[in-house]
Amino acid sequence: MSKQSTHIWSIGLGSRDKASLAEHMPKDAELVTFTRKKLPGKQDLESSTPLLTFIDNAAWKTMSDYRRKSLSSWNGSQLVLLVDKNAPGQVYEQALNNGFMSVVAKPLGKRQIAACQRRAEEIRNLFTDIFNMANEIELEREILARKTENLLFLN
Repeated sequence: MSKQSTHIWSIGLGSRDKASLAEHMPKDAELVTFTRKKLPGKQDLESSTPLLTFIDNAAWKTMSDYRRKSLSSWNGSQLVLLVDKNAPGQVYEQALNNGFMSVVAKPLGKRQIAACQRRAEEIRNLFTDIFNMANEIELEREILARKTENLLFLN
C-alpha cells in the first residue's frame, strides 16, 4: 500500500514564509497556496483534508466573519496562525479561542514547522484511534444484543 501524500495549505503567507514552509515541510507533502484574494472556498473545504493550514494573521484579520467561522469550525485541518514577533498577547488568546492549534511568531522556521506537523499528526492519530474504538464498541454492542436475543429465545 503506497503512502498517501500529505497536503499542507498556506493562506496569505508572505514570500519569505511561503519559501521557508516549502523548504522545510515533509518530503512527501504537497503545498497548496491561497492568497488573501483567493481564499479556499466551500468546495476546497469539502474535498480536501490537509494536515495543516498556516494562516497569516493579516489574512485572518481581512477575512469576513463567515469565512473565519467556517475555517474555525472546519475539522479537516489543524490551523496555525503566523503572527509578528511583537504581536500583543491578546492575539495569541484570540487565536486559541478561534480554534487554532498553534500560534507561531514570524519568521517561520524548520523547528516551528516540524513541531506543528508533529502535533497535527498526534491529533489526527488520536482522532483515528477514537473513531476506531467507537466502531469496536458499536460492534461489541451488536454482538451482545444478538446474544441477548438468542438467550431470550432459548428461555
